[in-house]
Amino acid sequence: MLTIYLQMIDSQDEKDKFEELYYKYNKLMFYVAKKTLNRDEDAADAVNDAFLLIAKNFRKIGIIDSKETRNFVAVIARNAAIDIYRKRRNSEALIDPVIPQNNDSLDINDFDIVDYHLVLEAVQELSEHYRDVVYLYYVEGYRTTEIANMLHLQVDNVRKRLQRGREILIAALGDE
Repeated sequence: MLTIYLQMIDSQDEKDKFEELYYKYNKLMFYVAKKTLNRDEDAADAVNDAFLLIAKNFRKIGIIDSKETRNFVAVIARNAAIDIYRKRRNSEALIDPVIPQNNDSLDINDFDIVDYHLVLEAVQELSEHYRDVVYLYYVEGYRTTEIANMLHLQVDNVRKRLQRGREILIAALGDE
Protein backbone atom coordinates (compact mmCIF):
# COMPACT_ATOMS: atom_id res chain seq x y z
CA MET A 1 0.00 0.00 0.00
CA LEU A 2 2.87 2.37 0.68
CA THR A 3 3.69 2.54 -3.04
CA ILE A 4 0.15 3.71 -3.78
CA TYR A 5 0.44 6.54 -1.27
CA LEU A 6 3.88 7.51 -2.57
CA GLN A 7 2.49 7.85 -6.09
CA MET A 8 0.25 10.62 -4.81
CA ILE A 9 3.25 12.69 -3.69
CA ASP A 10 5.38 14.71 -6.09
CA SER A 11 8.94 15.26 -4.86
CA GLN A 12 11.38 12.64 -3.66
CA ASP A 13 11.98 14.55 -0.41
CA GLU A 14 8.28 14.46 0.39
CA LYS A 15 8.13 10.77 -0.53
CA ASP A 16 10.96 10.06 1.92
CA LYS A 17 9.18 12.14 4.55
CA PHE A 18 5.89 10.31 3.95
CA GLU A 19 7.63 6.96 4.19
CA GLU A 20 9.09 8.02 7.55
CA LEU A 21 5.60 9.06 8.72
CA TYR A 22 4.14 5.79 7.49
CA TYR A 23 6.57 3.60 9.42
CA LYS A 24 6.53 5.78 12.51
CA TYR A 25 2.74 6.07 12.96
CA ASN A 26 1.27 3.01 11.23
CA LYS A 27 0.97 1.00 14.45
CA LEU A 28 -0.44 3.94 16.41
CA MET A 29 -3.07 4.52 13.74
CA PHE A 30 -3.99 0.85 13.71
CA TYR A 31 -4.33 0.87 17.51
CA VAL A 32 -6.59 3.95 17.42
CA ALA A 33 -8.76 2.46 14.67
CA LYS A 34 -8.98 -0.93 16.37
CA LYS A 35 -10.14 0.73 19.59
CA THR A 36 -13.15 2.04 17.68
CA LEU A 37 -13.85 -0.92 15.41
CA ASN A 38 -12.73 -3.99 17.40
CA ARG A 39 -11.89 -5.86 14.17
CA ASP A 40 -8.46 -6.11 12.55
CA GLU A 41 -9.82 -6.04 9.00
CA ASP A 42 -11.89 -2.91 9.57
CA ALA A 43 -9.03 -1.23 11.45
CA ALA A 44 -6.67 -1.93 8.54
CA ASP A 45 -9.21 -0.40 6.14
CA ALA A 46 -9.49 2.67 8.37
CA VAL A 47 -5.71 3.07 8.43
CA ASN A 48 -5.59 2.83 4.64
CA ASP A 49 -8.31 5.47 4.32
CA ALA A 50 -6.46 7.67 6.80
CA PHE A 51 -3.18 7.40 4.90
CA LEU A 52 -4.97 8.32 1.67
CA LEU A 53 -6.28 11.49 3.34
CA ILE A 54 -2.85 12.26 4.76
CA ALA A 55 -1.21 11.77 1.35
CA LYS A 56 -3.69 14.17 -0.24
CA ASN A 57 -2.89 16.82 2.39
CA PHE A 58 0.75 15.94 2.96
CA ARG A 59 2.10 19.38 2.13
CA LYS A 60 0.66 20.56 5.46
CA ILE A 61 2.68 18.09 7.54
CA GLY A 62 5.61 19.70 9.30
CA ILE A 63 8.02 17.79 11.48
CA ILE A 64 7.31 14.06 11.45
CA ASP A 65 8.56 13.37 14.97
CA SER A 66 6.35 15.89 16.79
CA LYS A 67 3.40 15.82 19.12
CA GLU A 68 1.32 17.80 16.62
CA THR A 69 1.89 15.27 13.83
CA ARG A 70 1.20 12.39 16.21
CA ASN A 71 -2.09 13.97 17.29
CA PHE A 72 -2.99 14.77 13.70
CA VAL A 73 -2.55 11.20 12.44
CA ALA A 74 -4.41 9.82 15.45
CA VAL A 75 -7.36 12.16 14.76
CA ILE A 76 -7.43 11.18 11.10
CA ALA A 77 -7.26 7.45 11.94
CA ARG A 78 -10.03 7.74 14.53
CA ASN A 79 -12.29 9.59 12.13
CA ALA A 80 -11.63 7.09 9.36
CA ALA A 81 -12.57 4.33 11.82
CA ILE A 82 -15.74 6.17 12.80
CA ASP A 83 -16.67 6.47 9.12
CA ILE A 84 -16.27 2.73 8.65
CA TYR A 85 -18.26 2.06 11.80
CA ARG A 86 -21.06 4.28 10.53
CA LYS A 87 -21.09 2.57 7.17
CA ARG A 88 -21.12 -0.81 8.85
CA ARG A 89 -24.09 0.20 10.97
CA ASN A 90 -25.86 1.79 7.97
CA SER A 91 -26.60 4.88 9.97
CA GLU A 92 -26.21 8.35 8.58
CA ALA A 93 -28.13 10.13 11.32
CA LEU A 94 -25.19 10.39 13.71
CA ILE A 95 -23.93 13.72 12.36
CA ASP A 96 -25.43 16.88 13.81
CA PRO A 97 -27.77 18.81 11.55
CA VAL A 98 -26.13 21.74 9.79
CA ILE A 99 -26.69 25.08 11.47
CA PRO A 100 -26.06 28.24 9.46
CA GLN A 101 -22.98 30.21 10.51
CA ASN A 102 -23.40 33.34 12.56
CA ASN A 103 -21.27 36.11 11.05
CA ASP A 104 -20.72 37.61 14.51
CA SER A 105 -18.65 34.62 15.64
CA LEU A 106 -15.64 34.99 17.89
CA ASP A 107 -12.18 35.51 16.44
CA ILE A 108 -8.87 33.81 17.16
CA ASN A 109 -7.63 37.20 18.32
CA ASP A 110 -9.70 36.59 21.45
CA PHE A 111 -6.94 34.16 22.46
CA ASP A 112 -4.01 36.55 21.90
CA ILE A 113 -3.80 37.49 25.56
CA VAL A 114 -3.70 33.87 26.76
CA ASP A 115 -0.59 31.69 26.83
CA TYR A 116 -0.44 29.35 23.81
CA HIS A 117 0.28 26.27 25.91
CA LEU A 118 -2.62 27.05 28.20
CA VAL A 119 -4.92 27.26 25.18
CA LEU A 120 -3.50 24.02 23.78
CA GLU A 121 -4.21 22.25 27.07
CA ALA A 122 -7.74 23.65 27.06
CA VAL A 123 -8.24 22.40 23.49
CA GLN A 124 -7.24 18.89 24.61
CA GLU A 125 -9.89 19.15 27.36
CA LEU A 126 -12.69 19.85 24.84
CA SER A 127 -15.09 17.10 23.97
CA GLU A 128 -14.06 15.10 20.93
CA HIS A 129 -16.91 16.73 19.00
CA TYR A 130 -15.19 20.14 19.10
CA ARG A 131 -11.58 19.19 19.84
CA ASP A 132 -10.79 17.75 16.42
CA VAL A 133 -11.97 20.73 14.38
CA VAL A 134 -10.46 23.29 16.77
CA TYR A 135 -7.15 21.42 16.83
CA LEU A 136 -6.98 20.98 13.05
CA TYR A 137 -7.94 24.61 12.41
CA TYR A 138 -5.86 26.50 14.97
CA VAL A 139 -2.95 24.20 15.71
CA GLU A 140 -2.43 22.46 12.38
CA GLY A 141 -3.57 25.41 10.24
CA TYR A 142 -6.05 23.62 7.99
CA ARG A 143 -8.86 25.55 6.31
CA THR A 144 -12.48 24.74 7.07
CA THR A 145 -12.98 23.14 3.66
CA GLU A 146 -9.98 20.86 4.19
CA ILE A 147 -11.21 19.88 7.65
CA ALA A 148 -14.67 19.18 6.25
CA ASN A 149 -13.15 16.86 3.65
CA MET A 150 -10.92 15.06 6.15
CA LEU A 151 -13.65 14.54 8.73
CA HIS A 152 -16.44 13.98 6.21
CA LEU A 153 -18.49 16.87 7.51
CA GLN A 154 -20.18 19.77 5.81
CA VAL A 155 -18.28 23.05 5.83
CA ASP A 156 -21.05 24.82 7.74
CA ASN A 157 -20.93 22.08 10.38
CA VAL A 158 -17.17 22.60 10.78
CA ARG A 159 -17.65 26.35 11.12
CA LYS A 160 -20.33 25.92 13.75
CA ARG A 161 -18.16 23.50 15.72
CA LEU A 162 -15.31 26.01 15.54
CA GLN A 163 -17.56 28.76 16.81
CA ARG A 164 -18.90 26.68 19.69
CA GLY A 165 -15.44 25.34 20.51
CA ARG A 166 -14.08 28.90 20.72
CA GLU A 167 -16.95 29.89 22.99
CA ILE A 168 -16.22 26.94 25.30
CA LEU A 169 -12.51 27.78 25.32
CA ILE A 170 -13.14 31.43 26.10
CA ALA A 171 -15.43 30.45 28.96
CA ALA A 172 -12.88 27.94 30.27
CA LEU A 173 -9.97 30.36 29.97
CA GLY A 174 -11.90 33.40 31.18
CA ASP A 175 -10.62 33.16 34.73
CA GLU A 176 -7.02 32.77 33.64
